[in-house]
Amino acid sequence: MRAPALRFLAIGGVIFGLVALRDRTTGPELALPEPLVLRVGDVLALRARWRRDLGVDLRGASLAAAVERYVDEELLFREARRLGLHRLDTAVRARLLDNMEFVAGEGDAAQPGQMVEEAHALGLDEQDPVVRRTLVEKMKLLAGKPRAERPPTDDELRAFHAEHGDRWMQPARIRFAQVFLSRERHGKDLERAARDLALVVAGPAAWQRDALVQGDAFPLGTAATEIDQARVRQRFGPEFAHAVFALAPGRWQGPVPSSYGLHFVWIEERTPGALQPFATVRVQVEQALAEQRTRHHLARALTRLRRLYAVRIELPAEPASAPSTAGAAEGGAS
Repeated sequence: MRAPALRFLAIGGVIFGLVALRDRTTGPELALPEPLVLRVGDVLALRARWRRDLGVDLRGASLAAAVERYVDEELLFREARRLGLHRLDTAVRARLLDNMEFVAGEGDAAQPGQMVEEAHALGLDEQDPVVRRTLVEKMKLLAGKPRAERPPTDDELRAFHAEHGDRWMQPARIRFAQVFLSRERHGKDLERAARDLALVVAGPAAWQRDALVQGDAFPLGTAATEIDQARVRQRFGPEFAHAVFALAPGRWQGPVPSSYGLHFVWIEERTPGALQPFATVRVQVEQALAEQRTRHHLARALTRLRRLYAVRIELPAEPASAPSTAGAAEGGAS
């Protein structure tokens, strides 16, 4: 019962948050936020936490990128609290109530509203990682979906489909048959068996038909099948996939190596890749455009928040020469 109820409360919290965001961002009661400043010590502490929790030692560009992501989340979290979503959001209230019920035990007779207020007084709404993640995600939702945004027109969707056509390409496909020589069965005689089979497939048509029964059983079948390159790569390996898609149709060719052994291949038909028609992928196009708009709106909102919170980041200076320092340390240890 609790999980469906929480999902229902979360949906209600989003709607309630939208109303709160609309009403409170224009009111005089919102105080200007304190600047968000990350000094060198703060960044080093974050790096130590990432090393402890994730097992990675971030430096240089990777450290800077991780710090930027942290700042984005911190901005969203602080803005959610500034707008009062930590008190308005029903999912947050439910989480705080769960925490307080766990702390208080079964014998506590306090009312839910009082327990939530106690949770705020204890700072649980700032410390709880689930509350933090909930508020960050709600702010992403609010920032990425402006109320006044109109749905895309058909022309806009078609233009997006054409501009990003690589997303909706139908991959090239081939239909081929094969004669297989097993590496496991032939061992060191595999190359000799391939030379003998090459004479057969190069001979008259009757010999070529005989070739189909001279090969070894292949676990994935030898009959002609239509398949795209990704599936060929998955089944036979990248070397085979690259080679077989370069073969001309209408004759036996090979041997083509794979992880299983050697193959003689007959390409029966080749279907080139093509852009799927707009009508076929309209739903996917609409979803992709909506996701792009969401990312754009969120990026603009974060830019505004960076100005509002006067963000300042001080990254630690990198060692002038990390390898030589390590070498000196090893030398000193010896």
